[in-house]
Amino acid sequence: MTELARHLEFSTAGITKVTDRLTHAGLIVRSPCQVDRRVVRATLTPEGLEAARQAAGILADALNREVIGKIGQEDFARLTGLVTAPDPGR
Repeated sequence: MTELARHLEFSTAGITKVTDRLTHAGLIVRSPCQVDRRVVRATLTPEGLEAARQAAGILADALNREVIGKIGQEDFARLTGLVTAPDPGR
């Protein structure tokens, strides 16, 4: 949960609340790690995977409509190149 919180920039308490809700909704299951008792793994259920796929489709449609549709494919490609380019200061 700590790693997930760090990736999502949530507090550990915040991610615990979210995972509690997702577990209650049947979208994830929590299971202990076999090699480290301190670790709890969160795994998507089939219903959770379907919800994630639907959300990804909705986000892709919105990106196409609201960004790519407004600035065009070429400018979007240029923008993503700038955003994903390595930072020379690092």
